[in-house]
This record gives sequence, C-alpha cells and structure tokens, in this order.
Amino acid sequence: VSLVHEATRDEVAAARRARELERFDEVLRGQRYDNDLLADNFLRGPEGFWLVDYEYSGMGDPFFDLGNLSINNGLSEGSQEALLHLTFGEVTDAHRARLRLMRIMSDFREAMWGVIQQGLSTLDIDYVAYADKHFERLSRSMADRRFERWLDQASEVI
Repeated sequence: VSLVHEATRDEVAAARRARELERFDEVLRGQRYDNDLLADNFLRGPEGFWLVDYEYSGMGDPFFDLGNLSINNGLSEGSQEALLHLTFGEVTDAHRARLRLMRIMSDFREAMWGVIQQGLSTLDIDYVAYADKHFERLSRSMADRRFERWLDQASEVI
C-alpha cells in the first residue's frame, strides 16, 4: 500500500500556479508590511495619520496590505485602481489581479481569526458573525466570473 498520494492533473496545475505566484520581483522582496490595515488601526490627528497596532507586521506581500486595506474599507474598483496607481505608478492587469486575489485572502485571514477567537476570547463579541461575514464575502468574491482570469493574470511578472 502506497502512502504517497498520486497528484491529479488539476493538483499538478495548481502546484505549478502556486510556484509561479510565489515569485516576487526584486522590488517586492525583503519589505516589511503592516498586514492589518483595518480602519480602526488608523488615527487621524492635526498633523496627519498614524498607523497603530503592529502585532501582525513583518515580511510580506504589498498586495496583501493593499487587499486588506481595500476590502475592509469598501473601496470601489475605481478607488482600487487609484490605490494601485499611487503605490506603483503604472498599473497592469497583473497588479489588478494580485490586488483582487489578496482581497480574498484578507477575508480568509479575517474569517479564520474570527473562528480562532470563538475558542480563545473571553470578550463579549459575536465572533461567529464576524467569521461568517468574512466567509460570505470571500465566497462571493471567489464566485466572481473573473476569478480564474485573476489567477492567470497574477502569475505575470510585474
């Protein structure tokens, strides 16, 4: 009896796509990111904004920060385009696709955080509703007819 699972054609294709998506351009390597750009983590004062709550900060992907910021603040597609332009200058389909996929991953992370808090937190917060909200939104995003195209476009070198 073999304990090794024989990969299906779809699994092989998914693994190849995952390897492609793991490639970072030199400009993106070695950067620190906040990884938790929720509206509650911004403070506005007379001289500008401050970013607080760094417990998740570390090495990461700029598109996760942008996806997290845009999904949790309800940015429209036009505002997402402006965000990409302000961040990168020239915007390509690969930029747009990576942002849209990381919006989904942000919701997945938030949903899983809500699931974990259900077992850990002693606060009187409805973590079931919190997790459900993010699971529902990521399910809607993944059902978008453009999802497969985003996967293909995201593998393009930026």
